[in-house]
Amino acid sequence: MKRAFEKFSIVEGWFVGALLIAVTGILFLNVVMRFVFNNSLGWAEEFSRYSIVWVTMIGASLCVRSGAHIAIDPLSRFLSARALRYLNIAVMIFCCIVCILLCHYAWAITEKIGRLGQRSATLNMPMALVYAAMPVGFALMAVHFLVAAFGMLRKDTA
Repeated sequence: MKRAFEKFSIVEGWFVGALLIAVTGILFLNVVMRFVFNNSLGWAEEFSRYSIVWVTMIGASLCVRSGAHIAIDPLSRFLSARALRYLNIAVMIFCCIVCILLCHYAWAITEKIGRLGQRSATLNMPMALVYAAMPVGFALMAVHFLVAAFGMLRKDTA
C-alpha cells in the first residue's frame, strides 16, 4: 500500500511539472507570436489560467505530503516530544476533516456548474472541468493528511 501511495505521489508530481512546463511553453510561444508575428493564440491565456488552478490544487496536496505548508508552532516549544506528536496527529486529523468538508462543498459547486452546462469562452470546454480541480485537490489533501496522521501514529507505537 505504501509503495502504491508513493507511486501515486510521483504521478502527482509529474502532472504538476508537466502542466507547468506546458503553461510556460504556451505562454512563451504566445509572447513570441504577439510581438514578433503580431498575432497571438487566443486561447493561451485561458488555458494558462485554468491550468494554474489545477497546478495550485494538486501542488497543495504535494505540499501536504512533504510537510511544506505553513505551521504556527509557538506551542511546540512547551510540549514534550510525545505530547507534540499527539498534537500533530490531532492537527492532521482536523485538517483531513476540513479537507473532506471542502471537497464535499466543492463537489456540489462543480456538479452545479456541470448541470448548467457552462463553457469557457475561447477553449469552449466545460467549466466543470476547471471547477473539478477543487474537489480533486481537497480529496488528495485529505488522503495525504490521513496518511501522515497514520504514519505518525504508527511511529509512536513502534
